Amino acid sequence: MKFKINTLAKTTMPMMVTSIMLMSGGVAQASDLYPAQDDEVVIYYNRGTDNEAEYNGWGLHLWNGEGCTSTDLEKMGIGSGGTDWNDPYPVSGFSDTYGAYYVLNVDLDASDPHTCMNFILHKGDDKAFGSANQKVQLTALGETRGLFGFHGSSQLYYEPISERPIAIDGQKAHWLNRDTIAWEDAANAARVELRYSPRNRIELDEETNVITGGKSLDVPITGELSEELKQRFPHLSGMTGTQIDVRDRKLARILKSQIVMVAYDDEDKVLAATEVQKAGVLDDVFVNEDAGNAISEELGAIVNGSRTEFKLWAPTAQNVDLYIYNKNKKQTKKINLAENPETGVWESGQVNGVVGDYYRYEVTVYHPTTKRIETVMVTDPYSHSVSTNSRYSQVVDLANDKKLKPKAGIIMKGRKPQ
Repeated sequence: MKFKINTLAKTTMPMMVTSIMLMSGGVAQASDLYPAQDDEVVIYYNRGTDNEAEYNGWGLHLWNGEGCTSTDLEKMGIGSGGTDWNDPYPVSGFSDTYGAYYVLNVDLDASDPHTCMNFILHKGDDKAFGSANQKVQLTALGETRGLFGFHGSSQLYYEPISERPIAIDGQKAHWLNRDTIAWEDAANAARVELRYSPRNRIELDEETNVITGGKSLDVPITGELSEELKQRFPHLSGMTGTQIDVRDRKLARILKSQIVMVAYDDEDKVLAATEVQKAGVLDDVFVNEDAGNAISEELGAIVNGSRTEFKLWAPTAQNVDLYIYNKNKKQTKKINLAENPETGVWESGQVNGVVGDYYRYEVTVYHPTTKRIETVMVTDPYSHSVSTNSRYSQVVDLANDKKLKPKAGIIMKGRKPQ
């Protein structure tokens, strides 16, 4: 049965009931929530409109399986195989504050180790909460037994929330190759842009929900990922692709920057924003043999007689300095490294007389965890030797320094694998 908790009902409900609900959890508009029973869960779907017609056709695909078997399909009049995709479970009612809602029954006797319920809120092939399958985590439910979501966002909430919160949320976009960025929230966006700032100037105005700073690029929504990318990144295969088309120099500059993807609705309001994971594009642009071919580069402190060349792969770094120290860890040299733009490898050129000395790199890079441009002192990830406390790398000539070679008597031949 479908019903609506309207303004009249809210004003005529007993004041004592409303007061108790407000005191128990500080929930605004508590009377606008469906009074769920212990064996019920309520999914609220907010499209940001009071027009109920905007919710027509949106329903739930429900099933048990994949580790979640707590939906009481039988009690809801649904077959054991779940709903038919073309006949989703319909809306149960409407809330003026939280949008359409769907009341589900929980099988309290289910032997479900994960205590969860599967669902997809959709209209045809359009999905309300992103491209991935969703789950209600029963142990996370609050007093309202509700799950709250907004159209176009994959973020779901277990406490009542009536307005979509906007934030630059984590690193949920994945830059997979030179021209493809995958992001779940792109699925329901009218348009998507990429913002980048080498100086870390991108920010969200929390009062206006407007994102400013840096430079912006439109990245057209392309839909499903290519079969090649689905095979390379199977865990991301359900995400929506966007296309970026920039030349080499701009690409390198973007990769060294703070990067934020922003999704907008058809009224050009921000739906979602996130930073970007770059592992895929770094491999595609710099590492692969048919690209930068950094995979073939010798890295670390490369000794040739009395000369040493230092090479560090750091394509996202904005600057790299090399510090040389004597055996007492006193600095003797500082050298600014130059980057090879094709490989992302920073190089020192030949440095005389440093075999046996210690060294470190000072790297300036945007750090997505701290959301700052950080300058940090690090050892060489390609070190052949480090100091006793591992705080310094050491230049060693493994090929020619007899002191570093084990005595012949302790070298043992290993057995060949059977």
